[in-house]
Amino acid sequence: LHFVSWNVNPLMDESNKPMGVIISGHDITDIKQAQEKLDIIFSHTNEVYFMHDIKLRFTYISPNSEKMFGFMPSNIVKSSWQTLLTKSKSNLFWKNLKNNALNKGERQETYTLEMKHKDGSKFIAKVVESPVKDMQGNISGMVGAIRDVTAQQKAEEELQDKIDMLEKFKKFSVGRELKMIELKKKIERYEE
Repeated sequence: LHFVSWNVNPLMDESNKPMGVIISGHDITDIKQAQEKLDIIFSHTNEVYFMHDIKLRFTYISPNSEKMFGFMPSNIVKSSWQTLLTKSKSNLFWKNLKNNALNKGERQETYTLEMKHKDGSKFIAKVVESPVKDMQGNISGMVGAIRDVTAQQKAEEELQDKIDMLEKFKKFSVGRELKMIELKKKIERYEE
C-alpha cells in the first residue's frame, strides 16, 4: 500500500485554451507512516502535546485532547489557548511567562494552571513549552505538553495535612512531656 500526493495542472495551448492536464505524483508513504506512528505514541501517553502560533491559537493538538479536555483535536485547533483555562486568579501569571518565552526565545520553566474540561469541571495541569523558530530565526509559536496532575496534587496536599497533624501532635506530646517532667520535679521538691 502506497500513499501518493497528486498534483494536477492544466496544459494550455498557444491561445490559452485548455488542451489537457499535467499530472504528477509524489510518494508520501514514509511521511504517512511516520505520522501514524506519532499518533500512536501521542495517544498512548498521559500528556497532550500541542503547538500554537504567536497569537496563542492552536495549530496542532494531539488526540489525547479528547481524553483530557473532552474536545476532539479538530474542535481545539484554531481556537485560543485561553479557551481551555478557568478564570482562576492562579492563572493570571501564565501570560507573562508565555510572553517572556516568545520575546526571549527561551524555554520556560514548567508551570501549573487550572484548566477546564468541556463540561466545565476543573483540573490542575502542569505545562512545559518551548518557543519554535522559523527558517529565518523568528519565533513562530510554541510547542509543549500538558499533563493532568490533579490526583498528584491532591495526594501531596493530603500528605502535607498528615505531616502538619503529626507536627501538632509532636508539639503537644513534647509539651506534655515537659509538663510531666516539671510536675515530677515539683513532686520531688514537695516530698523533700
